[in-house]
Amino acid sequence: MKKVCAVLLSLACTACAPVATKVNVPDIAKSDSLSVRDMRPVGEKDSKIFSLLLTSKEYGIIRAGDARISPSPVRLLQHQVFEKYGADHTPTVAVYHFVVYENMKSQLRSGAIGAGIGGLAGALIGNAIADHDASSQTQIVSETKFDNSASDEYERGLYTSSENPDKASVFVIYIDTDIDGKRVLTRTVAPIKKHGDENPLASAVELAINNHLGHYDGHAPVAAIASSAPTASAAPVAAPALAPVEDAPTSAPVAEAAPAAAPATPQVAEAAPAPAPAAAAPAQVSAANTANTAMAQSVANQIGCGAVQSNGDSTFVAPCGTYSVLIDCDGDQCRPMHAIKGKGGDE
Repeated sequence: MKKVCAVLLSLACTACAPVATKVNVPDIAKSDSLSVRDMRPVGEKDSKIFSLLLTSKEYGIIRAGDARISPSPVRLLQHQVFEKYGADHTPTVAVYHFVVYENMKSQLRSGAIGAGIGGLAGALIGNAIADHDASSQTQIVSETKFDNSASDEYERGLYTSSENPDKASVFVIYIDTDIDGKRVLTRTVAPIKKHGDENPLASAVELAINNHLGHYDGHAPVAAIASSAPTASAAPVAAPALAPVEDAPTSAPVAEAAPAAAPATPQVAEAAPAPAPAAAAPAQVSAANTANTAMAQSVANQIGCGAVQSNGDSTFVAPCGTYSVLIDCDGDQCRPMHAIKGKGGDE
């Protein structure tokens, strides 16, 4: 319980008392002359924790306000626009959205489950998801889709299984600008996990701005911000609509099956396959059991346990030396539930 409280306290402090990430831009003063209209909704500038309740669909999503990075995101964008267009042309620039979300849902839930189990098994469970990483990517998204998610803002911080198959903690950054009459809205997903000496937030914001400005034709991409350890920018990828969001599970998956194809619109469930003839039922049951076994084994591997053994239709037992861990599978995910004394002994 103390560990769970510590996780929640840490999460609360992240938004309530943010520590600004400093980005070094030695020549930033030269871009003061470029006029930028900041048209963002007021809320986008402030930090917010959407929920501290472990079972909430909003749990683990944080809006990082302007105070989290210095100079502010819009000021960094202003400088890079100036660098991109140079002294020969002064563009008209309006910023309608520039907002950063942190999605730590899986990591925090796994940590809470690990704390509940306790001991070495609990520590392994809690640390397993923290080691996951994600690749960076940028897409053009639909303004209509983005606006339609305003009532459930936390959904903007979710990701698809194809974007983040390992459910690593990530930043999700939206930038919506009008430059010389051309409006572009992009969505960037970048890892929270630290790489070397780089600051993850500074690198993510840098990547998002670079890739966003790359969608304005007729000008070469701007140079990277001089941060403490710059990261390579991923090539921008065009997409017709706002990427569909991940399902918000009520418990933390530690491992996930192979990612499914992302649906075309947010929160649209994938059509269920047509029912097979009655004669094919045994094969379907066998395939489902095989898939559960594979997912359960993946969970066991992550927490340092051995080969799983079936304990019913959807549960498995994994030996971990002097104790075992009960793993429950439900749908397309498996998760460790609790430790068992000995191999299949009493709880």
